[in-house]
Amino acid sequence: MKYVMPCLCLLAAAFSLNWLSGADESAATSKSSIAPETLLPASSVVLARFDGSDAHLHGLKETAAWKSLEESGLVPRILDLAQFFVSMAGDEAGKIARSAIEHVRSNGISLGVAVSGSGQEMAPYGVLVIHNAAQFMEVLQSEVVKAAEREGHPVAKTNVSGREISTVTTEIPGMEVSWWDESGHLVIATGIKASEQVLATATGKTPNVTTSELWKSLRNSSKWTVDSFLWINSGTLMDQFGSQPLPPTPSGEEMTVFDLAKQFGLHNIRKLTIQGGYKGEVT
Repeated sequence: MKYVMPCLCLLAAAFSLNWLSGADESAATSKSSIAPETLLPASSVVLARFDGSDAHLHGLKETAAWKSLEESGLVPRILDLAQFFVSMAGDEAGKIARSAIEHVRSNGISLGVAVSGSGQEMAPYGVLVIHNAAQFMEVLQSEVVKAAEREGHPVAKTNVSGREISTVTTEIPGMEVSWWDESGHLVIATGIKASEQVLATATGKTPNVTTSELWKSLRNSSKWTVDSFLWINSGTLMDQFGSQPLPPTPSGEEMTVFDLAKQFGLHNIRKLTIQGGYKGEVT
């Protein structure tokens, strides 16, 4: 995926940059009336949330991080360099990636990964919600369709309760990559029956992450204003599903949930939480 992968890598870089700073005022973006967290499952074993600078701009401008990174012009120069490298895949790719990064920095992004929406079965999936990013649908659709067709995976479109969902299936039974516009948010879901599970959460059939005690404890703080947080709750996953076999990989390799966690070094981590924010000049 010549264009899509560089863009996704830069989006990850933008998330890292925004853990410390925020973007300046952006062009007007239509704000969704749907809270992104209502699309994330309460059973998330991995969750990351960045609010975006628009939600905290006044306070962020008082921080030392803003003054050292934004007012000095350092962050724009870093993004110029990143855009230069992505532009090796074409000038348009560089422009699209830069636009996407600036949007994420201003509007935020949410990610949830779960063993299943209900948390009671093994149907792993992940959902990425790029806040208020429906305007990028056309670009994403065009690039992914071209890349998928080159690799022999046609894109199927279905209409579910007024949502036009685009899906690419894989050799693994039930595994899909899907994307759609959810009331102004760009949603990208991947995994076993991923779109079906995200929609179950969106419509209240399975609980969303706002009912989670971890969410409640990390969303706010009495010490500072919270603008980002992350958790990895692998202990619960290992206790419940560690010995559960996963579907074979395309190469035929078989492994359990514990084996997969061990490959990423997560098997010994019970719970990891990170909370970011600001208070006055401190971030």
